[in-house]
Amino acid sequence: MTDSQSSPKQDGRTLGYAIIAIFLLIQLAIIATEEPVRYLFNGLGMIYVGGLFLISYFHEHRSFVFRALMTFCTRIAWPRSRKMAFFFFALPTILGTISIIAGMTVIVLPALTTAA
Repeated sequence: MTDSQSSPKQDGRTLGYAIIAIFLLIQLAIIATEEPVRYLFNGLGMIYVGGLFLISYFHEHRSFVFRALMTFCTRIAWPRSRKMAFFFFALPTILGTISIIAGMTVIVLPALTTAA
């Protein structure tokens, strides 16, 4: 019996609203920044979403956001399984890491080549 099956569902409104607020702040940072820095915030946002999927696998009962993500994994995604949360964790985490590396390359690499 997993932790989400043995624990009663909690309302988790405060946690859910905090998760949504952090996501919106990251999206506003993407909109407000210029091109090289935008890659960094974009990567951060993707890693954040991936982390939410991973947390939702273990703590589905904690918030409505986590329940919604697990509903996506078990009813919408194919194959329909709770373990799809691991796939939806890995995919944005890998892509977010690539985006951050690309942003760092655009920011740091030209500064290093002009200094030499």
